[in-house]
Amino acid sequence: MSENITEEQRKILIHTLTGSHGRRVIRNWYATNADNAELLELCELGLMCRSGSRPWDLYGVMSCYFHVTAKGADAVGLKIPNSLKGGRK
Repeated sequence: MSENITEEQRKILIHTLTGSHGRRVIRNWYATNADNAELLELCELGLMCRSGSRPWDLYGVMSCYFHVTAKGADAVGLKIPNSLKGGRK
């Protein structure tokens, strides 16, 4: 855990990888508005990346997927299985 991140950032990274399943990595996606400041900050830190797909309209809000990078997973003591690298499965 080499990164200095806030508790809220830690929660976002863990939730993106585990959903509601404790510390077991079962996914790698977080769907939210495309200009979510908290997630964009994590992208700037190299801990997450925004999906390359085009944002879509979700109830009047332009939304997209964000994914945890290997650096982000390492920052919270998790590993991304090869089957989940790069996004939603």
